[in-house]
Amino acid sequence: MIAQAPYRRYVRLKISDHAWHPWRFQRQLSLVTKPIIQLNYEEDPLLMIAPAMCVQHLERFYANMFEGAYSHDMFRTNGKLYKLMDAINGEVGEEFNSIVVKKFVEIGWEAKPNQSDGQIFNRQKSQQFGDVDVLAWDKARKRLLIIECKDLSFDKTIGEVANRLSKYQGVIKSNGKPDDLKKHLNRCEEIEANLDKVGEYIGMNVETVERILLLSQPTPLIFAELADKHSVKVITFAEIETRFQEPSEGE
Repeated sequence: MIAQAPYRRYVRLKISDHAWHPWRFQRQLSLVTKPIIQLNYEEDPLLMIAPAMCVQHLERFYANMFEGAYSHDMFRTNGKLYKLMDAINGEVGEEFNSIVVKKFVEIGWEAKPNQSDGQIFNRQKSQQFGDVDVLAWDKARKRLLIIECKDLSFDKTIGEVANRLSKYQGVIKSNGKPDDLKKHLNRCEEIEANLDKVGEYIGMNVETVERILLLSQPTPLIFAELADKHSVKVITFAEIETRFQEPSEGE
């Protein structure tokens, strides 16, 4: 049983419903994040402490944090750890973007990671535009790909994958801000409206533009409706070669 006083305290801290479900990963109220157990609610409460468990769980917690395995939602909004996770997850995402670029270069494309509007349009950088994760182009076929990359390697369950990808619906959220896919779509629209400037930047006349959502691994979630609605192709990293490599002569 959870006493009313501590329950109200957790409500005030805006602990998510997800945190109360013991079968889920990445919970604010799990033993990994809170390894010291309070057994009562007296003024001088009784605590249960297993030193080996505390050491093991704290080591795992900090390792996961610095590997970028946690979402910033694990921490207080705009707190120090929230901002630290944003920075770490940004670095992990940029690393995956570079891996994607390397793969496109291997199959004969040209590509660049983490491209700002300042670079693409030769103008003052806009925070609202953000960055294109990967810009890839094939000069032989005058084909341009605008790629949003999503690394799912740290997600352990279908539920975690679903939670991460729930931010990719192409909508304006209740707070009036675009979700992650909508941000990508906005970037795509601006690029498509300024192909002359993009062509100057990459050194070719663009004839075909494709919007891509590239996932690090397959997911059982279905994106057919999403793809049709927003003209976005959803592919996995493993499909890059088969989807975009030009067939050699005789094939």
